[in-house]
Amino acid sequence: MVGFIGALSSSLCIVILIFVTLLMGYIKSLLPDGSLFQIDEATFRYPLKSYFIDETMESELKEVLIKVKQDDVQVNSIKVGCYYGLDLDESMANNISIYNTIKINQFNLESNYEVTMYKKMPKEEHKMNYCFVDLNKSNSGE
Repeated sequence: MVGFIGALSSSLCIVILIFVTLLMGYIKSLLPDGSLFQIDEATFRYPLKSYFIDETMESELKEVLIKVKQDDVQVNSIKVGCYYGLDLDESMANNISIYNTIKINQFNLESNYEVTMYKKMPKEEHKMNYCFVDLNKSNSGE
């Protein structure tokens, strides 16, 4: 009897561990990649760790600009945006983008970049929504 209960409880622990592992993998797949990546020939995207840009993000943004410069890419403009659909509505994404654009304009960056926001925010219903900073080689994309 004791052996049966031990086997039953250990198999229950294994099932719980598998469930927790699957749940963690699912949540990780919903989160954006935290590093700089290229989305087309003229644009590099840097996903933000949180929705709002604060003063600590200034040094991170400078490091990203230096990293892009090392790849011989001349950044002409910066565009700010947020995905909406799953956990953000369109008006909230728009308001956050306005705030982030104002904060980046207040930063003391090496060059005077044209910092604007996307007029139409991208919709994403199957991933957790996040905000991003796009570094454009030219004034392309709306």
